[in-house]
Amino acid sequence: MPAQKISVFLADDNLIVREGVRALIGTAADMEVVGVASDYDELVAGAERAAPQVVVTDIRMPPTFQREGIEAAKQVRKRHPGTGIVVLSQYDEPDYAIALLSEGAAGYAYLLKDRVADGDQLFR
Repeated sequence: MPAQKISVFLADDNLIVREGVRALIGTAADMEVVGVASDYDELVAGAERAAPQVVVTDIRMPPTFQREGIEAAKQVRKRHPGTGIVVLSQYDEPDYAIALLSEGAAGYAYLLKDRVADGDQLFR
């Protein structure tokens, strides 16, 4: 019996980034993308429907391009406490990491897009 794959929900407003990360995750034998979103509302609703094991999200997304990814991640974790959250950001802003980790660091990761050199860094 094949091992069950880790289900991943992916959110980024940038189509190229979203589809690039989706393709990268697709190369991992033990992971599968179960949904994608390009904004806060799609992320919260889609993660509720898909109930993924992991959410990979950008920080700044529509509608305000402020902290939608962080706020959506908190909403997902409130409803599904076991869901892992990986935030991919181009912003080296300590305030974002602090806001994300304010309710505890377990199950959260904050990665800078320009420092992810290979898929293994994302998959770990």
